[in-house]
Amino acid sequence: MNKYIRKFEKHNKFACKKHSGEKNFLILDRGRPAQIFYSSLFGVSINKKKNYNVFVLSDKKIKNQYNKNFYKSFGINNFSYVTYGIKNFIFIHALLLVILSILKISFLGFDWFVKNFNINKVYCGDLIWDKYIRNDLSFLKKKINLKLIKILYIAIYKFLFIEKFIKKNKIKTILGCTNNYISISAFALRIGIKYKIKTFQQKLHYISKVKKIDDACKNPFTLSKTELKNKYRNVKNNIFENYFRQRLSGTKLPKKISESIDVFRAYYKKKNDKKYLIKNLKVDFGDYNQICIFAPHAFADCNHGLGHFIFRDYYQQFIKTIQMIKSDNKNLWIVKQHPGAFSYGEDGIISS
Repeated sequence: MNKYIRKFEKHNKFACKKHSGEKNFLILDRGRPAQIFYSSLFGVSINKKKNYNVFVLSDKKIKNQYNKNFYKSFGINNFSYVTYGIKNFIFIHALLLVILSILKISFLGFDWFVKNFNINKVYCGDLIWDKYIRNDLSFLKKKINLKLIKILYIAIYKFLFIEKFIKKNKIKTILGCTNNYISISAFALRIGIKYKIKTFQQKLHYISKVKKIDDACKNPFTLSKTELKNKYRNVKNNIFENYFRQRLSGTKLPKKISESIDVFRAYYKKKNDKKYLIKNLKVDFGDYNQICIFAPHAFADCNHGLGHFIFRDYYQQFIKTIQMIKSDNKNLWIVKQHPGAFSYGEDGIISS
């Protein structure tokens, strides 16, 4: 990667300059080439137009440091890592908050934790819970264990480190590149809101302004009804119809992508035949008023990625819905496993 960065640097005409003063702009690094490229362009722009100095904070200690070198190719040299240690105030502070947090969870429960837990008055319960249940089927393990304690400590330490970094370097504008899990970007977005710092979230080439906690929680590509109408006011309906036909066919996707994404798994070589369904289910459809489909999401996958959720997580939603279904004798309910469930080790959970 560094070989290509050196070639790019020779031709790159966009570079930051050092300015006097205390107007500083912070990029939260995710370590991905496309993110670095677009974040750096934003940094160069604000450096040139607003005379901001550009800082980068990362927790991605990549072996060949290509992320650090990529930023340098844009003249961005203020690059720092989140550093962990046991001989600093952050370590002691984080340890005390972990102990206090465990006591609160013990008394108030996990539902309280997900919906209310905060670090220094900044809501973070959703981020930490999503990280905890991401692997090992931990959504089934609703108990305080070593894994949860470790994640709690890392999350709190990261948060305190970022908060201190922002204050120390007098950051005036923040650019995060994701709002999920216990990433430094997710924490920085919320810290920016707390201190009324200009805050933006970037997804590839798209940048949205973050003014309140709801903005930090939701996907930046999410559009309101008004935004959707305005954006596609003059677009012909057949464009949408063609898109959905291609999506449902599962055959019009690039091969490298289609082999791994949920759309392909869900729709490729599907059986769109009611007779086939009746034959395999072996039930008399005439005994029921309606046929209902319940298709839960993959239980481990980014439960709060689209914002606030009325359930603790997708698994709790599944359990509550199944309880409701069991009491419904008038309708036939078909429960379909998520097409990507096997990649999270969730095969068989629904049927059991």
